[in-house]
Amino acid sequence: MSARNAPAEMFRGAAEIADPGNGKVIVIDKSPVIVNIISTTTETRTVDRPTKVGAELCLHGQTIGGTVTFTVTGGYTELGDTTFTITEVGQFYVLKAFETSAGVKFWRLTSHFALANI
Repeated sequence: MSARNAPAEMFRGAAEIADPGNGKVIVIDKSPVIVNIISTTTETRTVDRPTKVGAELCLHGQTIGGTVTFTVTGGYTELGDTTFTITEVGQFYVLKAFETSAGVKFWRLTSHFALANI
């Protein structure tokens, strides 16, 4: 990014990728990215292990018709927690990718608004 184009590049913000739907895997191939979750009933999603250190992912409840349970491959907390839920419109989770000394990439929760779901 050149200094002249910096404001335009920063304004672009996060890319949006489509919610893959019930029982599917959310694969992150760009960053930062927002996935607006749309559900009509109780559903599940799996968040795939990140492929690049520093990647950022925001999962946002856009249309929620029931509980959506997310399973995060490799966990998302230091304790190894692997699942969380979105139950209402507006709830969100933000994850960032890191890497162990052995080269294994993993997500960490950096922020959320989840009304005591965590």
